[in-house]
Amino acid sequence: MIRKIVWGSALIALTLLGACASEPLKSDINGSGASNGAKAAAIDIQNERYSIDINKVVISIAPVEAEAGSNAVFGLNIPSRVKLYGFFPMDKVVADTEWSISPVDKGVNLDPKTGKFHVVKNAPHNSTYQVTAKVKGREKPVVGKLLVYSKNANPLAGAWSDKAGKIKELVFSPDAKFSVTKHPFESYKDYWGTYTVDPETRQLKMKITGGNRVPTDANVNNAAYAFNAAGQLVLKNIYLGTLDPEDKGRTGYMFVPGSI
Repeated sequence: MIRKIVWGSALIALTLLGACASEPLKSDINGSGASNGAKAAAIDIQNERYSIDINKVVISIAPVEAEAGSNAVFGLNIPSRVKLYGFFPMDKVVADTEWSISPVDKGVNLDPKTGKFHVVKNAPHNSTYQVTAKVKGREKPVVGKLLVYSKNANPLAGAWSDKAGKIKELVFSPDAKFSVTKHPFESYKDYWGTYTVDPETRQLKMKITGGNRVPTDANVNNAAYAFNAAGQLVLKNIYLGTLDPEDKGRTGYMFVPGSI
């Protein structure tokens, strides 16, 4: 009998199984189970174990971007089997993995066993790397891309939060994409688009291209930005739209680094 899964905050870990499992595995959440001869793996959800076929699971690599001079660690994600608010969040994967990056010795130093990496401080802005994860028991490696950016070339890159207002997450990705969210939750975004920034004139131009909740009164195509002494991002001549009635009619914002 397949248990009905109720979403909770429990950690979901994927661990590869050897030839002999320590205990019988239930069929997977969809009821199919791993086929005979398949590379079986187990997902633990709220102390319940489910078998999957490691070669049929869609796995992605995170993070996909990093700042020059920073330290981070690569990880593996799978789409959650539980749909929340119209989208599927991502679950973390824990597996025996061998990591590699290309080109080698060109700005990113990687530990192949742990996935920990360091981006050198003088790494070129907008440089890209191919990241490969060889997961034990999986026939094909998982391949992803890492984008390295410089705050000198794009000072807006990163996540920001309007502590005085209702926009709890404004993200400027290094690949010239942005997103705006009132209540951040997993991968949900209210709306998103593209942007251009000019560090010399400090002009910011944004274009909304889609979203789950796009305000009709947003004015984002000709803003000015600056940074105050506290490192906060000050935006003027801009209105991110009425995502909350209390924010209606604003013409400027003050964001702090990070999201809430």
